[in-house]
Amino acid sequence: MTQLQVIARYTVTVGNELEVESLLAQLAEATRAEPGNLSFATYRQLHDEREFVLLERYASLDAFTAHRATSHYNDLVLGQIVPRLEGRVVETFVVDEASQYLSGAAGAGAAGAGAPGAGAAGAGAAGAGAAGAGAAGAGGAIAAATCGSPGESSTGKS
Repeated sequence: MTQLQVIARYTVTVGNELEVESLLAQLAEATRAEPGNLSFATYRQLHDEREFVLLERYASLDAFTAHRATSHYNDLVLGQIVPRLEGRVVETFVVDEASQYLSGAAGAGAAGAGAPGAGAAGAGAAGAGAAGAGAAGAGGAIAAATCGSPGESSTGKS
């Protein structure tokens, strides 16, 4: 089954940083308990406490759709977090599992290097698009898909 990688970038309105960080921790805990969620990690940018990135992996598009229908998504994200943001960009990527292990893929590095947390070196999911790297930073071919919801912009870039 095709997995879905979501990369969300949040710019928090000045003065709301600690509250949003706390809400994101609640969201991460609730989302990780969903049956279709494979991983959910949040990171704050080193030199700008207003910038956050969320790296989410779902077993399928259906699992991601189910996530967006949950009460915790609607309450925490749409009800409490989005109103405290200055900007929000959400990108969704279809993960072609077969290409994740091709040794000749641009930027592939070691097999399985796409795990969240490996992004600090640009090899993991955080590297996928952080500087426009797209598929090269994620370790294989990724096809872009976009989705939209209130308060969200989608770039459609791979």
